[in-house]
Amino acid sequence: MKNKAAICLAAITLAAFAACADPTQWEIELFCPEDHFEFRTIDNDTAVEITGYVGGRTRVRIPPYIRGLLVTAIGSQAFLGEEVFENGETFLTGQIASVTIPDSVTKIGDFAFAGNKLTSVVFPNNVTHIGLIGAT
Repeated sequence: MKNKAAICLAAITLAAFAACADPTQWEIELFCPEDHFEFRTIDNDTAVEITGYVGGRTRVRIPPYIRGLLVTAIGSQAFLGEEVFENGETFLTGQIASVTIPDSVTKIGDFAFAGNKLTSVVFPNNVTHIGLIGAT
């Protein structure tokens, strides 16, 4: 009897979740794939600085390692979106809304995220340098 009740409860829970689940609202925190980033090696080829982002995600979670090397820096304008001026109005072309930076990052360059639609940035405690932020 207990098994039937447990199975029924599990089936009801699963059905309720499936009925309400909207994949666009899931908050799964997965790292962006390495090929979404442009980078260069630094510190005698022992670490990585991200120099660009070519992915299309609006929520970016930077991985702590790229090609087995620790990500320790985000370069100037690495995630730069562009400002487009049209009919006296400014529009941002960058679509990034949130960024999660790994604990391994200690340096963030000037205007690293300028021109995007950021509503959330999670900075690690280890950051010792943040460049100019910019107005966007």
